[in-house]
Parts: sequence; C-alpha cells; structure tokens
Amino acid sequence: MFQRILHVAAALVALPVVLASSPVSAGCHGECYDQVRTRDAYATVARPVVVAPAQTEVVHSPAVYATVARTVEVAPARAYHSYTAPVYGTVRRDVVVASGGYSWQHTRGLLGRQRLCKVYTPPVVRSVHQTVLVEPARRVTHVVPAVYGTQHRTVQVQAASRQVIYRPAVVGYQHHAVLVRRGGYQWVHSH
Repeated sequence: MFQRILHVAAALVALPVVLASSPVSAGCHGECYDQVRTRDAYATVARPVVVAPAQTEVVHSPAVYATVARTVEVAPARAYHSYTAPVYGTVRRDVVVASGGYSWQHTRGLLGRQRLCKVYTPPVVRSVHQTVLVEPARRVTHVVPAVYGTQHRTVQVQAASRQVIYRPAVVGYQHHAVLVRRGGYQWVHSH
C-alpha cells in the first residue's frame, strides 16, 4: 500500500515536467503559469517512552552484636580473726632472804671474861627463777582481698534497620516523523 502511494506521488511530481514539455505549453504566448504539485511537510517529534518502570526496593540490615568483656567481683573481700597465745618467760631474780647488818655478839674469853663485839653480817641473797608474762594474748585481723573475674556479655552495637530505596522510572525518547502539512498544487510562473 505504502509503495503504491509512493508511485502515485512520484507520478504527480513528474506531471509538471511532462506538461511543460507538452505542445500546449509550447504554444503559450505572453505570461504563462504551470500547475505543480508541492510536497508534504513532515516534522520529527520526540515522544517519551518508559524504558524501565519506577521501582521501590526495601533493604533490611540486621542488628549488629559484639561481645564485650567486663571485670566482675566473684567473691567480696572478707576479714577473719585469729588469736595468739600469751608468751611467758623465765627470769632470774635475786631475793634477799635475810638482810645483813651489824649485830652485837657476846663472847667469853678463857678467863671468863665477856666481850661484846659489833660484827657485820652480810645479807643472805638467793637466786629465784620466776615465770613472767612476756607478751599477752592478742587478736590478729587477717584481710582476704576480693576475687575478680572476667565476664563476657553480648551487646547490641547497632539496631536492625529498614531502608526504602526509590528508583525513578527510566524514560527514553522515540522519534517519529509526523505530517505537518499536506502537499497541494500551486501555480508557478513558466519560462
């Protein structure tokens, strides 16, 4: 069909050439005009076409966890008491059993004569061993320090998230030839 239209259009375009060379036009005297066919006018029009539709994508990110270590008290510090026994020792001490001094002594001589003499008597001292308390019993406080250990614990570093990603439509353009004005006939001055 399209080829048939092209043949008809080609024939119409060639018509003025045939008419111009015909005997009728050859015998024209004065001012003469020939009727000629004008072409159709086309314009190129761009039409938007959706190449890819718009899309919405939801991206889920899981929560992020980490293991952290912390120092914890396993057993608290405590104190207990113990007692030491008293310490005794033996000491030597001189004790005066009889005090010395001067005394008068009576003596008789061979002839029966009495004599009174002042005589010094030294003191009588005896060494005595005695048990004495060197150190008394006492209470001793012992402190046991606290015991610490490491505890591992899982904690959330980042919460789970949901992200919506929107991708707009991809638009391309299709170009078409559109008939703007149909061709027609017009009179052209002949030479």
